[in-house]
Amino acid sequence: MTVILIGFMAAGKSTVGKAFDQEKFIDLDKKIEKEIGMTIAQFFQEYSEDKFRQIEREVFKTAVQSGYAVIATGGGIVNLIENRNCLKKLGNVVYLKADFETLYERILLDKENGRPLAFQSKEEVEKLFAQRVKLYEEVADIVIETRGKSPEEVVKEIQELK
Repeated sequence: MTVILIGFMAAGKSTVGKAFDQEKFIDLDKKIEKEIGMTIAQFFQEYSEDKFRQIEREVFKTAVQSGYAVIATGGGIVNLIENRNCLKKLGNVVYLKADFETLYERILLDKENGRPLAFQSKEEVEKLFAQRVKLYEEVADIVIETRGKSPEEVVKEIQELK
């Protein structure tokens, strides 16, 4: 059964996914960037978040059907009701949870990933976080607190709980 990792930006979805099963792991954001031929930040600027969410939806559906062991979603996967409904049906949805201050610190330190929604003010990012937390909790089968844990510790905890 596929494990689907959800959570806010910088929650550790990609890092935990790679630690879980590199062979049968897919990072949806990386897959989308490959398909669209640009970074997500560039796509947001050139097109829109709405267009991105539609592409994300299609790539997500394909990934679910492709038999990956672990899927790391983007932080906004829960924005669309269709995605939330799909997540609820799938099971094994793991919400990687951390408090806002921890996540915001990780976002600021992460120079590798261009997070388009992180270029807003801290207040706007915190508002987005507050909106999404409810959605993550709504679809999650398992909630794992990630603060202070290594990716391997998180993987072990997921394996024990699923």
